[in-house]
This record gives sequence, C-alpha cells and structure tokens, in this order.
Amino acid sequence: MSDQIRQFVPNFSYLKLALLLHHVPYIGAKQLEHALSRLLVEQVTLGEFLNFSSVELKERFGLASRAIAYLMGKKEPLMEKAEALVRVVRFYNLHCVTRTQLTYPSRLETYDPSPPPILYGLGRYQLLDDSTEGFTFTILVSNGATEETYTNLEKIASELIACKGIPVTGHDRLPYQRLALTAQRSIHPVIYVLDRGLREAMGERFDQALFPAARIHAIDFCGDRDLVLSPFRLDDHCLGQNNRRRDQLIIALSDIIVALDIRENGILHQECLRAIQRGQHVFITETGREGNRRLHEAGAELIPSDFRSWLQSSQEE
Repeated sequence: MSDQIRQFVPNFSYLKLALLLHHVPYIGAKQLEHALSRLLVEQVTLGEFLNFSSVELKERFGLASRAIAYLMGKKEPLMEKAEALVRVVRFYNLHCVTRTQLTYPSRLETYDPSPPPILYGLGRYQLLDDSTEGFTFTILVSNGATEETYTNLEKIASELIACKGIPVTGHDRLPYQRLALTAQRSIHPVIYVLDRGLREAMGERFDQALFPAARIHAIDFCGDRDLVLSPFRLDDHCLGQNNRRRDQLIIALSDIIVALDIRENGILHQECLRAIQRGQHVFITETGREGNRRLHEAGAELIPSDFRSWLQSSQEE
C-alpha cells in the first residue's frame, strides 16, 4: 500500500469504524482493507456510516450483500459494540494498527503475502521498528522434538540475543515457549504473535500470564519490555487455520529464520520454503529431520558457526 494514502494516527471516528467493521461477519480481509482505505478518504462518523444506503455501502465501500444486510439490521448493537471496543483499546493502551498507517510493520508489507488489514497489540510497539540496530529472529521446531533439540534451541537463541536479536515467537507450543523463556532469563524483549484474540489470551484486564498452563517456568509478559500481537479480533478463539496464520506472521516478522528441526511437508516446512522463495534469510542445522535437508536443497543456508561474524559481514555488504 502506498505511503501517500497512509497516516500516522487515525482519528477517533476512523478507529471506531475500523473496530466495528472488523467485528462484522461476512467482511473478508480484502473487503475490510478496501473499506478502511475508502474511509480514510471519506472521513465520516460512525453514525453517518451506519445511515448510508445499501447501494452506497456496496458502491463506495465494496461491502458484500450479506455484510450490508447485517449492518442494516443491527445498527444499534453495532454502535454500542464499537463504542465499547474503543473504550477498551484506549483504557488498556492497546495498539490498533491498520494498513493505512505508517506504523504498520514494514516486514509484513514486504514478506507476508496477505498482510492483515488490522493488527492488535499490547506493549512496546517500537520493537517492530526496523530502523534500529537490532534485528528480529525466530527458531522453528516441529512437534516431537527431543530435549537435545531444545537445548540447542536455547544455545542458538542465547547467541542471537547476545547480538541484539529480538525473538519472535508464539505462546502455546513448547518450542515457542522455550524460545521466550530463554529471552526472559536475560531480561530481554520478546515479540509474541498469538493464534487468538488478545483478550481471549490475556483475560478481561489483559493481565493474565500468556502461558498459564505451560510445562515450563511461568513466563511473565512485561508491557514496558515485550510486545504481543494478534491479527484476530479481541475475543476470537483459536480456530481453523489460526495456528498456520500465526506461524506465517512469525516468519514474516523475522529477519533471521532458523529451521532447527523441521518435519518434511509440515506447515513449518512449507512456510520456510515460501520464505526462501521471498528471499528471507533461512538457516538450517544438519542435525534436524528430513525437512531440514529439503530446505537446504531449496536454498536455505547452513547455520553459521559464529552468528556475530555473519551479522557483521552481512552489514558490510
């Protein structure tokens, strides 16, 4: 999306409309993005938008018939819902970022095939600034890994953290949890990407532990240090393809991707192949499963013996 049609901070009406439209059934990602782009130009209030005719909603904002019927039939509940959502966003200092804003993550624009039209976040949003000296990374492990693999994960993560790397991880798989725990031991920032809504994961007051039932030590989210992101509505459960979408966003947000132990033809294998095709830095270890070998054949590099030296040489190029 062109920077010419973006803005830094949405006005109050735009924020309400963005939140409302994201919670209306039958509005897909492309329709939502189109509508939000038009609303940036139209600059109408919530009341004005809900009073548009069905013809105007279709022709000016590209909404589908079923979405329009829902809007026309539930104006009052939708207005109340939007007002309540805005209060939550503002009271808890949540980030609600659309692709019409300059603060939308540039890595998603570059590497995600279908960037989410809206991202919700809590915490230190500056971690997504790719103009800083640091970099982002993730370490990927398929299910069924050995404890030796996790020990290696923590070793590689510690090395990258020492080089100012910021881990990008999830919250409900053991490999993601071990990556987060390694960073927490060093009191180091973490970017979490969820497979569900922020409020669903963190509770009504956004203060519940991300890993309440983890098989490892409790991991505390620190809003002044960490960032948690979700492309899903605040109360969405983990359904359908949410896990894959989370993995896609983790990979797209990572400058360095380490495929540590990948099962062939699994989701992580497929997404790493796409990352290689996009030109991202994907590294593999020789000790992983068959998926590692296939990724190496597709163009993934062997993990360097010294990441610090590799980073220095890559910056000099």
